[in-house]
Formats: sequence, C-alpha cells, structure tokens
Amino acid sequence: MKNKANDLHNILFEQLERLNDIDEDDINKGRLISEIQRAEAINKTAVQLIANSRLVLDAIKVQNEYPDILELPDMLRAAKTDSLPEPPKGSK
Repeated sequence: MKNKANDLHNILFEQLERLNDIDEDDINKGRLISEIQRAEAINKTAVQLIANSRLVLDAIKVQNEYPDILELPDMLRAAKTDSLPEPPKGSK
C-alpha cells in the first residue's frame, strides 16, 4: 500500500460528496445514519494519519537543527526522493 497525502484528501472529499448527495429518499431508507457513521470512521482515521504526518515533519525539523547529534528512528524518517529541489544557498 503506497497511499499519499493527496489520496487522503481525495477520500475526504469523496465522503463529503456522498454526504451532500443524500436525498430525502435516502434519509427515509436510513442511509443517512449509515453514511454519517462511515464519515465519522473516516474522520477518526484521517485525524490519526495527519497527526502521524505532523510527528514525522516535527522530527525532521529537529533533526535539521541538530544533524550531527541526532539520528531519527526509521519510523520517523521521511522517504528519500529525488523530486525535491535543493534549498537556495544560504537558507535554513
């Protein structure tokens, strides 16, 4: 599984669209409650994914401040990528 932050973004908007598309007939058939429960489950998972991403970002910031004395555990390391540009010279 190689999901990206953009996938989470898309899932959240798809759920929002499903909630928005519920009509009176769906409400009468009880689909609204089911869709709300699904949305709550998706939201709880999304909150945890975002918190985990924040932890990784914060760890990278700390490592950048102390590169010679701090080595991050594997779970907190960002994936290496060649697609990121080098920062401008003289910037932190």
